[in-house]
Amino acid sequence: SSGINAEWPLRPGELVRRYQFMFYPVDNTVEMFDVKNRRLFLKRSAVPNITEDKLYVGSVVNVNSRQLTLTGYGDSFTETTLGKRNEKTLAIIKPDAVAKLGPILERICREGIKFCNAKMVNLTKLNAAAFYAEHAGKHFFDELIEFIVSGPIIVLELMGDNVISIWRDIIGPTNASEKRKKYRLRLCVDTPA
Repeated sequence: SSGINAEWPLRPGELVRRYQFMFYPVDNTVEMFDVKNRRLFLKRSAVPNITEDKLYVGSVVNVNSRQLTLTGYGDSFTETTLGKRNEKTLAIIKPDAVAKLGPILERICREGIKFCNAKMVNLTKLNAAAFYAEHAGKHFFDELIEFIVSGPIIVLELMGDNVISIWRDIIGPTNASEKRKKYRLRLCVDTPA
């Protein structure tokens, strides 16, 4: 069984009920425990529309006409078991790669990664500096900011099983000269050396 924390807002802006949501994959049944009142809210019941692949933090599931938002894993076993499934990560297609968006998206799709959100934006220097604040004071910081604001970027929210390590493998090393060599091989696009 999988223990997941879930919330059900009664009406927008009002009280939110919190539950321990237990899913039993053997027979696709669900049991819910009311956290505040410390009592069983829903006896173990069949809910055919819920499957294990829909159980990740941030998803919304429908149980007996109630839309529950899954907010966290209830225990370390569930987090370990389901945590790598449907992980989410941020991906940024930087200004020099926006022209190669097609092959990049094709590669992402080949890996079985889903796109949750995508947006093309032009960052201001202030936004870029806030995003890269961890690098402030380093020798490459000013050059990084100038580069990232030099044109539009595409920000993607990616989701999939073990997506963080898959995305890191796709983008390759952070060293620019190593990256150029691997980038050409990985995405099969011509880039200047």
